[in-house]
Amino acid sequence: MIKSDLVSIIMPTYNRQHVICEAIESVLAQTYDNFELIIIDDGSTDNTKKTISDYQKNDRRIKYLTISHSGAPAARNAGIDIAKGKYIAYLDTDNVWYSNYLEVILGNFSSALVLVYSAQNLVLTKTLKDHKKIIGRSIRREEYNPSKIINGNYIDLNSGIHTKSIINKVGIWDSSLKKMSDWDFLARIISHYPYNIKFIDFVLSEYRYSLNENETITSSYVSSEAILRKFGITQSWGDRLIIQNRIKKILSKPCS
Repeated sequence: MIKSDLVSIIMPTYNRQHVICEAIESVLAQTYDNFELIIIDDGSTDNTKKTISDYQKNDRRIKYLTISHSGAPAARNAGIDIAKGKYIAYLDTDNVWYSNYLEVILGNFSSALVLVYSAQNLVLTKTLKDHKKIIGRSIRREEYNPSKIINGNYIDLNSGIHTKSIINKVGIWDSSLKKMSDWDFLARIISHYPYNIKFIDFVLSEYRYSLNENETITSSYVSSEAILRKFGITQSWGDRLIIQNRIKKILSKPCS
């Protein structure tokens, strides 16, 4: 990685005007400044467009595209389609990066690597009347082990960056999956490039959970998944079964 390498940051959004500013500010505060921030509006009906327009007046690195409402995977694909960078990063609107995120992640790339990811702060909040209260903190620190992906996703793409060139081999995001499309996407990356991925043990971002429904993107389904994990239940159903079967199919093929 050299200073001239452009990073394309893809941020899907849908009616997230109330939280998107903090995510955008965390990108604009990066110490590595050679990036384009591609915000894909997935058919928002709030004032997201006006909010983004205000930012665009002061920073030409911000791109804004509106699509018909199709879900986050389709929005990410729309961002990939117009991305000009050598590297692709993702940031959801309810999460934030620390200011050295891009610099540290990109500084750990080598020509042999296709994905680098880092440790991450997990923050649990609850809204009480007119303010949010942090009621729990943890750190996601998952060492890289390709065999673990068959049981579930352990890498959050808000904490990782991949080369754009791998899309030609692994494909784009599967917009037909209602949930766990990140697991499917990462499983394909790991299956094709098991020895070209690196974990760095630095906390460089913040992933937010909320006990208030619809306050974060994951709050509508994380609780049920968390309960399953807590009780050691790893049932295969729905999208989970589809993804596991895909991984098994890829792994059954001889290496090329």
